This record gives sequence, structure tokens and C-alpha cells, in this order.
Amino acid sequence: MITLPRGLETARASDAPDKASMEDYAGINPIDLQIIEQIRQLFSITKQLPPLSGMYILSEVAKREQVSQQHLAQALHMKPQSISEHLKKMEAKELIVRQPSTEDRRITLVSITDAGREDLKSSAERMHIYSDTFVSALAPAEKEQLNALLEKIIR
Repeated sequence: MITLPRGLETARASDAPDKASMEDYAGINPIDLQIIEQIRQLFSITKQLPPLSGMYILSEVAKREQVSQQHLAQALHMKPQSISEHLKKMEAKELIVRQPSTEDRRITLVSITDAGREDLKSSAERMHIYSDTFVSALAPAEKEQLNALLEKIIR
């Protein structure tokens, strides 16, 4: 059974101070303060999520018995250096194994470990929980709007 990650059930909009208590805080509009508080709560929750780039890499490695780092970079449209950095972290966590190709020593082949498969599975389960929790109540058009607004804020 999948349970909600710790902290998810407590980080709701109702936890934020009400508008009346925020009216005079530093001369900032109360709705702005509420938005900032909700974003802060989301950030604290989403720190529990794995980075998407790592999930994409692990997923791509899991599709094959062995895959070259070069193939990963091309398939995922990432720089080889970025792939290498991600793989180094994954190797340290024993999620993948890297070894030189027996045919061409210049090529590094990547394989997923059992721990990597388990991590990929649990990461996908957590992503489903967060997806269901955060965006399931939104209509497709609202999801597009929220995504556009968040992109605008981040840039």
C-alpha cells in the first residue's frame, strides 16, 4: 500500500496564516504572502521527489540490458557531461554499474542494478502520489494555465 509522504498531509493551504493576520506584514499584499507561503510549502514537500532528469536516465537504462553513455546523451537530449555527472551519483548509490565495452574501450556501457530498478519503481509511485495529490483536481486547461504561471514565476 502506498502512503502519503511525511509532511504531505500537513502542508495544506489551511496551514497558511489567514489574510487578516497578514494585512500589515511589511506592506506586502496579503494574497502575495499567501502565494509565497503555499509555494514554500510545495518546495518543502517536493524536496522528497527525485530529480526528473535522474528518473529519465534510470528509465532509459532500464529499457536495455546495457546502454552507452553516448546513447543516453543522444536519447535524452542532454550534454554528455551532464549524463556523466548523473551517472556518477547513481553509481555511488549503486543504482547503476558502468564498465568499458569489451569491443571498444572508449565506450562506457551502463547497466541498471536491482537497487536501481527498485528505486525507479518507488520513484514512479511517489510521482503518482504527488501527481494525484497536487494536480488531479485540475482540469486539463487549468493544468496548462498553472504550468504557464509557474514557468513565468521561475524565469
